[in-house]
Amino acid sequence: MADMTAGGQSMSGASGKPANGKLPPLTGRTLVTAPNATAAAGLRPDNAGVTPALLRWLESPQGQACRAAVLVELHQSKSLQVRQIAALRRSWSQPQLHAAIALVQSQLTACQPRGKFCELGRQDFWAVPEALQQATSYAVACHKARRFQTLGAATPIIDFCSGIGGDAIGLAASLPVLAVERDPVRARLLWHNLQEAHFPAAAIQADVDTPFYNAAKAAAFHIDPSRRQGPKRLIRWADMTPGPATLLNLITTFDAGAIKLSPAVDFESLPPGHIELISDHGTTVQAVLWTGKLAEPSGPTLRTASVLSGDGPTWTITGRPRPCQALALPNRFVFEVDGAVTRAGLAAELIGQLAANAPGTAPLTAITIDGGYLTAQAPLRHPALTAFETLDVLPFDQARLQARLGSGGTSSAGASAIVEVKTRGGLDLNTDDLQRRWQKIARCSCTVLIFRAASAGVMAAICNRL
Repeated sequence: MADMTAGGQSMSGASGKPANGKLPPLTGRTLVTAPNATAAAGLRPDNAGVTPALLRWLESPQGQACRAAVLVELHQSKSLQVRQIAALRRSWSQPQLHAAIALVQSQLTACQPRGKFCELGRQDFWAVPEALQQATSYAVACHKARRFQTLGAATPIIDFCSGIGGDAIGLAASLPVLAVERDPVRARLLWHNLQEAHFPAAAIQADVDTPFYNAAKAAAFHIDPSRRQGPKRLIRWADMTPGPATLLNLITTFDAGAIKLSPAVDFESLPPGHIELISDHGTTVQAVLWTGKLAEPSGPTLRTASVLSGDGPTWTITGRPRPCQALALPNRFVFEVDGAVTRAGLAAELIGQLAANAPGTAPLTAITIDGGYLTAQAPLRHPALTAFETLDVLPFDQARLQARLGSGGTSSAGASAIVEVKTRGGLDLNTDDLQRRWQKIARCSCTVLIFRAASAGVMAAICNRL
């Protein structure tokens, strides 16, 4: 394993403090702190009141007993009742109990079926709620790791801004990783999660701008810059933390890398690289800007969309983004295209590939310019398509749709009818409100697709989900 030296200084895995020249080996069991690692107060994330001291206590026998007691209570009810908390307070202080509850609730969320880290098959993944919400899932991280593997290098990947270790654990499942996190609470959560995973990885509390590494000794970098300002989500490249200057320095310093971004980021504002959109179980979860050697196979003029479902292999498409030209009104079957494909501008590429791979079959035609809805005369199964059978198509009018869905009064279906409303084309509609109102009068469950047609204004298709 290559050593990661740091500009004349080095870190010792024994003391956890700067020492004589080297970072600890990737099998080290001490969280190392680099100089100037503590984040400014105004930049610290929401850690739900958990502190490094409380985390150290939770690792002790007393803390383990507290977590075990909280876990027992949460298995009995999804949220703790006042009487349960009062009973637990007889043994532990309010800060100790608060920290234990935050961690155990996050563990259960992370490792539940379909949870972000359900594949790890364990109940000791440590997180605080905000960090878990922001973390890359294990499945998505493993997908990105496969691209890093094409470098064929045995030297570590440096994962900057690691948070609680979502990307680092997925990368470390197949590659050696040095994970770097500035915030002291999340750095300790990161360290714990890496140790429990038993992968070749080490954690260091450091700022991305601290010169603790030698880029020549690393295969590539990965970074997840902050995209939040309080509760507000930021999508502009210029608003990332660390900012564009630091990110550009990483791009020029390392031979290869990846920057995790919001799917809504302005693609035109990004530096040169290859853009990939990734969806997981039907939700577009992130964009990735691949740089250097990791961008070369595809190039900057092409984009990639990858669809992860958990039910089969990852499906991927690469092509040049372009709008859909031929548009039609809904036919017998309508297909919603996965959001990663439409965000990458690759719906037209998908239509072309399906036509080329299955000549003579019923052709797919776009309903909307972005290709979010396609239509055909025959059914089709595909990883990037959700199929619906059309029952009726009419110009969008709320009163007319309500009359079509029911009689205007309570239907015989009552509360058992489920109405799903989906829109495309920038329509200013409150779909939750429409679903609540239409569910009260609908005679049967259905999906209502509302979209902006090229020449017919706003239309609605009443469908059955297949």
